Amino acid sequence: MAARTATIKFQGNTYETAPELAGQAVTIRYSPFDLTRIEVFHRGTSHGHAQPHAIARHCHPKVKQAPQAVPAVTGIDYLQLLEDKRAAADGAACSISYASLAPAAAARPDRQETSDDQ
Repeated sequence: MAARTATIKFQGNTYETAPELAGQAVTIRYSPFDLTRIEVFHRGTSHGHAQPHAIARHCHPKVKQAPQAVPAVTGIDYLQLLEDKRAAADGAACSISYASLAPAAAARPDRQETSDDQ
């Protein structure tokens, strides 16, 4: 049954239906492999596909899922590769030291201290 807000809840998912189906008993047709598309019927007449509103489950719980292949470990240290590329670009072998930048910023003559007492 479609709720008063013209939504249907099925398998933990929420779908939006046509507004004229609000509060009406409906029948749905779906593929157990793809719960993102369900067709809505009222009294044997199709009212199109319901729009997914909140999808938590993408397939029926009884559908057997193919085992996910675990990617092989490459042994490549991508962060070290990036650090080496950065060091080659600027000629420095170490990371930026922000502590060493602070005294240089304080000694800049273009900044003048002002006080509210003046």
